[in-house]
Amino acid sequence: MKKQVWHIVAILGLIGLIACLGFVAWNLMNDMKAKNAYEDTASRVQATPTPTSESADDSSLTVEELDAMEFTGVREGKESKLPPDIFSGKGNPINFDELTAINSDLYAWIRIQGADVDYPIAQHPTDELYYLNHDLYQDVSSAGCVFTQHYNKKDFSDPVTVIYGHNMADGVSMFASLHWYEDADFFKKNRYCYIYTADKIRVYDIISTRSYSNDNLMTTRNFKDTNVYSDFIKEMMATRDMESNLREGVEVSVSDRLIVLSTCINGWPENRYLITGKLVWEGTEAELERAEALIAEQHESDDNSLAE
Repeated sequence: MKKQVWHIVAILGLIGLIACLGFVAWNLMNDMKAKNAYEDTASRVQATPTPTSESADDSSLTVEELDAMEFTGVREGKESKLPPDIFSGKGNPINFDELTAINSDLYAWIRIQGADVDYPIAQHPTDELYYLNHDLYQDVSSAGCVFTQHYNKKDFSDPVTVIYGHNMADGVSMFASLHWYEDADFFKKNRYCYIYTADKIRVYDIISTRSYSNDNLMTTRNFKDTNVYSDFIKEMMATRDMESNLREGVEVSVSDRLIVLSTCINGWPENRYLITGKLVWEGTEAELERAEALIAEQHESDDNSLAE
């Protein structure tokens, strides 16, 4: 009798294990499909008519159901598929006519090539959290869309602009790959973030990575107050822990403009991982090549000074 019971228990356990493995494999397959779709999009260059929506297929869920889910800093699901041929050139590679035809809330693009970050940036006119649970097509999606809130201007002229993106379970998509910056060597080698808008290109030097509370920086600090901004900079430059990295030799003052990329931390739902970039150049596509040479020349000079 005992043998029969144990036999039944073993069978049930095996069935449960197979079901769990199948669920994990299904999620990994969806994440991989989404990543491949983004990479395929980035490789195309010719104009096409505005595409139809390719949503992340969370259509069976409502925003309320997504909000009720228990997240630990990592979201399951997949990104929305970007339309083909959104890229239109080398310097400023974004076809903003195509992009805004998809969704008028899409106003900028963020690219960090080494970290596989290559996404449109949205800002909803009234709902600050809309793009937590909606994709670039405004369809309900657990992956959401990279976004800013209306506390920030769309021309990146604020002292600090905060850009949000989910930490996805595949470890790559949306802002999940920002956690690669926890590795000091990766941080050292992958230092530039590009922000594109229809009229300008902006180059940021990634100067700091650190864990932080889940406080909304834009509502808890008035960065237009130079004393508040100065304290924030001092706090950032003084952070030293296992998750943090700081670019040696870089100076930051209240006259600088920063972007802060914010994403969740696996297992730490009350904390955020912040990547901070300092604006080192902005201008038109025609000015970019010369600017890149000047930036490289300056950093070579800085490295030589540190070596002496």
